[in-house]
Amino acid sequence: MLRLLLACLCLSLGSMSYAVTVEQYNLPNPTNYKSYKLRVQASTRQAEVGKPVILKAILSPETSPKQIEYQFLINGAPISEPGMHKVHTFREKGTYKISVVAKLGGVYLLNSPPLVIHVIDAWIEPEAIIAPASIVVKQGEQAVFTSESEIDQHSREWLYWSVSTGHRGSGLSFNIPTENLEPGKYPIELIARDDRKRESTANALLVVVDKETNIETLMIDGENTGAINTLPSFTGELDLQLYSSHKHRLEGMPVVFWIQNAQPGAGTELQLDTGDGKISGWSRRLRYGHAYEHFGVYQTSISSKTLSGTKTSAPVTVYIWPLWFPILLMIMGLFLAGIPFFKRQQRLQKEPAYSIYYTVHEDPGHHQLIVSSEEEQPSLRVRVLKDNGKQTLELQQGKHE
Repeated sequence: MLRLLLACLCLSLGSMSYAVTVEQYNLPNPTNYKSYKLRVQASTRQAEVGKPVILKAILSPETSPKQIEYQFLINGAPISEPGMHKVHTFREKGTYKISVVAKLGGVYLLNSPPLVIHVIDAWIEPEAIIAPASIVVKQGEQAVFTSESEIDQHSREWLYWSVSTGHRGSGLSFNIPTENLEPGKYPIELIARDDRKRESTANALLVVVDKETNIETLMIDGENTGAINTLPSFTGELDLQLYSSHKHRLEGMPVVFWIQNAQPGAGTELQLDTGDGKISGWSRRLRYGHAYEHFGVYQTSISSKTLSGTKTSAPVTVYIWPLWFPILLMIMGLFLAGIPFFKRQQRLQKEPAYSIYYTVHEDPGHHQLIVSSEEEQPSLRVRVLKDNGKQTLELQQGKHE
């Protein structure tokens, strides 16, 4: 573009012809980087396995050259192509040291001090589960309920028991003495709470009968209490509507499945089929967490098993996307956002990009031009020499006549 402008300038001078010599003065590169400071910034210092962490290289002062390249390292090993930003997903728990190296033209400049990030397994929501769901005992006998709740190894979890009589307890089991209890039904409640103040509640039933009562033949509310420890308390009434925490998820990130408003009776077991060939064992859990390793579309369902048979819920569809999918969306967004910019640049290229100011000395055979840029490029000094009627442009990149 500059060549075209200089040619037009010479043509506009009419019958006068000149030889133009251009000298370009580049911006100096900084040579002393001791005054610069480089550091790593992370979106979190305690990450979870499978969840992305945003890393950013920060070089101060901000007036540093734009040609500087940055390379992130984890425990000394490079993890990415050069760039100021990096989205990284940790696959294993542990402690990692993140640092970044700055280079200019492939030459090492300086590196940052390490930033320590602790990676833990994904947090598990507390889930209160009581086994069995109901117990029938005679007066004077011990009633023992146990919790099948999963304990999150990264979070302290407390289990609180209570019975309508006012008896309280904590821990994985709950012993209830019945010497002073009258015959009747006593609701049992279990609350599982973690140090994030998340909690889950489960309920069970304690039935106390007289010492002379034959438990094997006793009927309570139309049920044979002799089978109350082995049969579900509400066979056929368990809601098998499966729910999921996410319909769309990145591969390697956990998805939580659960059924609501239900507490399995004694003898009721549940099994989750995640749709990727992995099936959980039979248990009394109402909530499951699963991380899909590969992208795709999965049909997930849950089944219940009782003495009366097996029932399966309607499937839930989960779409798992590859890890590079957000980057693709970001690139597409930048491309769409850059279309107006490129169109503007095309328009600007059709217009003069430089203003040329010149002065003619009294000596008709010697002129001097000064070319200044409107785009903050380095200034150009132009010398104009008479050339006996032959137009010549002599530039650094070549010669045009």
